[in-house]
Amino acid sequence: MKFALHLGSLVAAAAVGLLMAPVARAQDAPVLVKLQTIPDRLTLSDVRDARSVLVIGQTADGKSVDLSETAIRTAGGPQIVVGKDGYVAPVSVGSTELVVTAGGQTVKVPVEIKDVSPRETDFIRDVEPIMAKVGCNAGTCH
Repeated sequence: MKFALHLGSLVAAAAVGLLMAPVARAQDAPVLVKLQTIPDRLTLSDVRDARSVLVIGQTADGKSVDLSETAIRTAGGPQIVVGKDGYVAPVSVGSTELVVTAGGQTVKVPVEIKDVSPRETDFIRDVEPIMAKVGCNAGTCH
């Protein structure tokens, strides 16, 4: 019983300690000196093409920070649309920019759209991935 009482006190003290621990504030976040994307340019080849970019911030002390989840991506022109998931899809042929903002920095990614005409469905590219996802990955039998 004596052990159980001490164990309960230890758990309670640990819980209070966690509640009292300092919380990281936004002002404690490292200051970014550079923002880059991977890739640094996008080429969309057809109407079904959709791409996203990784967003990497560099701090003053040279550390890299992955900002892909929190970065804001906006279309720089009517040639593309940016979905809620951050993927860029073509609307019309031409060139524009994807504007990426994170940590107070902004970078513009050149985007070239080559074609937006409808294309035929391709078994290997369009159908087999669906079959593999539902468990049938032996495309030779279909």
